[in-house]
Amino acid sequence: MTRQTKASLLMILCTGVLASCGDVPGLDAAVSKEVEAAPYPELLPAHALPAAPEQRLTESSEEELAARGARLNRRARELQ
Repeated sequence: MTRQTKASLLMILCTGVLASCGDVPGLDAAVSKEVEAAPYPELLPAHALPAAPEQRLTESSEEELAARGARLNRRARELQ
């Protein structure tokens, strides 16, 4: 590694360390008191989680989306 590369890496590292030391203004105000006081949600084991939703894509989904896109494009042209 050249001396210039080492100096560049050191400068990047120092900049990252200094940036991580700063406070983000207004971050505490983004959370309401109700949310802050709310209990932590209960963690469930994997077998107790709800089932995944039924797959909504079908064999004809691509054609339906293409037709819908064509209708929306036609409608957009009519509105201009």
